[in-house]
Amino acid sequence: MGTIYAVYLDVFLMQNFLIDGICLLGVKAILREKRRFGYLSLFWGTLVGTLLGTAAFFSVHNFLLYQMLTLAVVQPLTVAVALRPGHWKIFGKELLSTFVLYFLLGGILQFLLEYMEQEILSLLPWAAVLFAGTLLILHFLEKRHWKFCRCTLIAGEKRGVMRAMADSGNSLREPYTKRPVSIVSKEWKECLGISQEEIRLVPYRTVAGDGELMEVATVPMMVLERQGQVREVPSAVIGFVQPEVFAGKSYGMILHREYIN
Repeated sequence: MGTIYAVYLDVFLMQNFLIDGICLLGVKAILREKRRFGYLSLFWGTLVGTLLGTAAFFSVHNFLLYQMLTLAVVQPLTVAVALRPGHWKIFGKELLSTFVLYFLLGGILQFLLEYMEQEILSLLPWAAVLFAGTLLILHFLEKRHWKFCRCTLIAGEKRGVMRAMADSGNSLREPYTKRPVSIVSKEWKECLGISQEEIRLVPYRTVAGDGELMEVATVPMMVLERQGQVREVPSAVIGFVQPEVFAGKSYGMILHREYIN
């Protein structure tokens, strides 16, 4: 007769929430230390991973099949929701790192449970609530802190200075070079001396879901300044849209989310 194990749903949920969250936070800290963390997406990704993993565990009664589902479905979806990689190479690197951290932390937790089970189980609810609350607080602090920066576009002797808005929703990339595209008004083409020969067309989708073509050009240098920190971006790809997009706005550029750091 095989061994029967008792698994408690609340303990399983809290344990997986902590492991998933710490793994994702670790991956972001290790692989994307120059980019904004995105704590809210990390929170939702952790929650999605926890719920999917729990549903798979209690509905699939074959442990090998459960492991295969976790590796092939649950973890990839968790990484996609939490980290929003934007590119397959980044996605693969982050997924592999998540696997390594997941098994490492899972092994450490199981080892501790053998010797300190009661102490860990009593602290588990508080740890889960504290971790979730910390992510949400960091999200609001982050959103307030990194909203705007000063941007300077440099093309030879010509310069364009504007206020840029950090937008985690802008994931547009030029399909040829895979470089991120930040967006400004078409009026800046003349100011920066960009000729029509330098213009390329990039497909994109509007908020309404309609397919459009955007004019883009490569600017030799983009300088971002925020609270004493300066970041230089050589060969920055800039997209040009109708001036009406920025009408009444306090900013003149929508930064690609890769430059939010």
